[in-house]
Amino acid sequence: MKSRNLLLTICLAGFLWQCTFDSLHENKVFAGDLPRAEFNLPNNNKACARDCEIQFTNSSDNAVAYEWDFGDGNMSMEENPVHTYSNPGTYTVTLKAINQNATDEFTQELNIEQAVSFVKTFGGDNYDEGQKAFQLQDNTYVMLGYVESKDIPSVNQNTDYQIYYVHTDENGQLLDQKGFGTAEGGCGLEGGAAINFGDIVIAAHDDEPWMFRIDPTGSSFDWEKRNPVDIRAWESLIAHPNGGVFAAGKAENLSTLTIAKVAIHDGKITTKNFSNLSGSHVRLSVAKDGSLLVVAHKGSFNGDLDPILMNLDLDLNVNWTKENFGGSSVDLIYSAAVDSEGNIFMTGYSSSFTNGSNDILVIKTDANGNLIDHYNYGTAKSELARDIILNDEDEPVIVGRAFNGDSNSNDAYFLKLNTDMEIKSDWYFGGDKTDSFNAISLLTDGGYVITGVSNGTTGTQDALLIKTDSEGRIAE
Repeated sequence: MKSRNLLLTICLAGFLWQCTFDSLHENKVFAGDLPRAEFNLPNNNKACARDCEIQFTNSSDNAVAYEWDFGDGNMSMEENPVHTYSNPGTYTVTLKAINQNATDEFTQELNIEQAVSFVKTFGGDNYDEGQKAFQLQDNTYVMLGYVESKDIPSVNQNTDYQIYYVHTDENGQLLDQKGFGTAEGGCGLEGGAAINFGDIVIAAHDDEPWMFRIDPTGSSFDWEKRNPVDIRAWESLIAHPNGGVFAAGKAENLSTLTIAKVAIHDGKITTKNFSNLSGSHVRLSVAKDGSLLVVAHKGSFNGDLDPILMNLDLDLNVNWTKENFGGSSVDLIYSAAVDSEGNIFMTGYSSSFTNGSNDILVIKTDANGNLIDHYNYGTAKSELARDIILNDEDEPVIVGRAFNGDSNSNDAYFLKLNTDMEIKSDWYFGGDKTDSFNAISLLTDGGYVITGVSNGTTGTQDALLIKTDSEGRIAE
């Protein structure tokens, strides 16, 4: 709700507002001009896990002084203040815009909600890991990953490992869990998973390349394709906003990359091969214009491994290819994302651009793949990024693993940058053993869902699911 109140002010010589008004002329306020108070909020309904920081943007006219009342007993005279609210609630915020002629008041209500945040682990008596997580249309969550534990009733006891499916409610409480895959040697989520039109498509390996579509509850298969193309394994999978999914796989000789276009309704696959490119660690993304971005690699881990960025149309024809993003050593990309301007962000780790052994690497290009700059984040120890997204403010948000000096171990790591690629916030998760974040997704409330693996106190490794607020925070 907004309201306004204009109060005329008489100017008397010798008072605070003197009739010379040198500062008023500097701000182009002259006799007879009336102030107009107004301000903008980032969101009239802000959800925070704990202390909620609000940036107020002043859009007043003809004013030389301001008085803010934040509705919680705190005041400010700044033009564009930042204020932190300690508790959820509805606050009446008032701004007074003042000049020598009058004072104008403008009021808005700010609703601060308690954001849902949680930290949950899932698994059993062996190694279990989360590799991808989604928010469904009913605000529940699905986590997909890897399960070795045999003390989960719905997991196949006759395989070494399976694809792990976990369904939770909006508060992270378990609704269902099960395993997919029949191969005695194990079934893994090598290619990843994507959600499109409400259903989930999974690219996996079950003694052979395996792709299937299931409903969100994991209760039925819409279709499945076993060994559908001549590849060794799937490596990456994305949903396209116009429908369908795209997948990337590696050939038996590891030097040929296969890109596949998959029809969402029946799983029909169209492929195209690209020689002299490693199919290992290939990643897919969607450009601003809807074309397909492919991050592949040239070289080897024994020498100079460099990323290559390709742009394909939706019939898998090459629009352009850009190279020479790497340095003199190994530079490996695990994820790519695109901002609202079409700029491309690739992240992973670098042994070339580093403060230590390996650093988190971010490569930024324009929409045509032309290099803007390299950025590295890390210490003298080893760090790597597993996934990157851009939030609604075009700020890069990265998850992975980094060395934590406080615990003297490699911990799961959350890194949020501003649009100038400077660190805005970061935090670690874990104890005295290795923990890792593998994937992050942006949610409808502006928060994030993160998945990975956590080393518990019992000596087992559990699949990890975390829900944060829009600042990446968890309630204390």
